[in-house]
Amino acid sequence: MSSRRRIHEDNRDRRVDIDLEEVAHFVNNISICSGALLIVSLIALLLTGSRPETNVIYFMVIGINAIAFIAGRLFHKRYSNKE
Repeated sequence: MSSRRRIHEDNRDRRVDIDLEEVAHFVNNISICSGALLIVSLIALLLTGSRPETNVIYFMVIGINAIAFIAGRLFHKRYSNKE
């Protein structure tokens, strides 16, 4: 048997089991980063001058970060380990 075939069979036997709790922890980290970006963009919006061109970008960034933050918090609350 060729060495290439043996390597392929070895990779097929190795499977990584990822629990939903580990995914919830990762989503929690993303949610925290998104919340921090949300706060920074809100502060930047309030401190900078009001121009329509920049306000559109700020509102888009704030909206996307708010959705990511809320969805991440809800996912973490539902699927994290409650022990």
